[in-house]
Amino acid sequence: MALDNFEMYNVDGDNGKKYVYYRDNYSYKSSQGYFSMDDMSEIDIFLNFSSAGSGTADWKISYNGTEKFAEGTDNVSKVYGETKNCYSKILESFKKYGFGISDSSKYNSIDGLYYDDLVKKLGGTPKQEATKAAAPKATASISVEPQSINGNGTCPLMTVNGNYSYYTYEIYADCEGQKNTLRKSGTSYDKSYTYEDGSTVSNFVFYVTPYNADGIAGERTSMNYNGPMSLPPSNTSVITSCTKYGTIYSPSGNKVDGLTRSYLIDGGAATYERHDLTHGWHVTAVNQYFDGSSYWYELYDSDDGDYYGWVAAGNISFY
Repeated sequence: MALDNFEMYNVDGDNGKKYVYYRDNYSYKSSQGYFSMDDMSEIDIFLNFSSAGSGTADWKISYNGTEKFAEGTDNVSKVYGETKNCYSKILESFKKYGFGISDSSKYNSIDGLYYDDLVKKLGGTPKQEATKAAAPKATASISVEPQSINGNGTCPLMTVNGNYSYYTYEIYADCEGQKNTLRKSGTSYDKSYTYEDGSTVSNFVFYVTPYNADGIAGERTSMNYNGPMSLPPSNTSVITSCTKYGTIYSPSGNKVDGLTRSYLIDGGAATYERHDLTHGWHVTAVNQYFDGSSYWYELYDSDDGDYYGWVAAGNISFY
């Protein structure tokens, strides 16, 4: 979201437990959360306020980023205003997940602290003798393709590949007679971002600035997109020729499969060309296939011409 709006607090809980509370209000949205220094768990709260500054706010509470605890909608009188039902559910989540926080817990602001100062203030032992190596330069590239939205139409899906910790983005488009207007902007730690807009838009320009783990910006990159805004019908299988270059994308280190055509397209038994495709291998795509919900590419090794078979688009980083 907006790093310049970020606030963080040290929270003294029951029985000497320490917590961090963070809040980032930006563009009628509020991302908040509590992090337990005791067991390294977290409770996250996300609120979406109406752009008019009054009316309602949708909210969602989750645990450790995966377990949804509660969600709902509250009436509010102003942007970032009080959400009574959400707040009561936050107190319930403290009890459910063993967080020793209550209405009487003390909050102390943490302002502009470096690592050692932050650790010391939270009750830990600084490791001042350790020298932090400079993070590598941040890099990023952009690809865009249409994405289905739960059966309710399609919108552009921006995928950001490269070496980065997070990135900021700006999306411009022609909208209802206005040329090249800013439609969306923000900060993301995710590999992809789905652009949704109720207006009629076209002629997109996507801008991305990557940042490394030290918060240092890399080179800003951009991509114009005037491609299809819809997917082929889900009951059709479409193969089209193409020439695209990129690398295998699997930063986790897991090996990627290359499927045979008979398995992926012709309905044959489960057979594979390769099981060992590795992150960073250079590839050339010669055909593109849409299976009704996602894209696949027929790949060859760009260096020695080895045949890799068909690989899912999510496992390819195109240049």
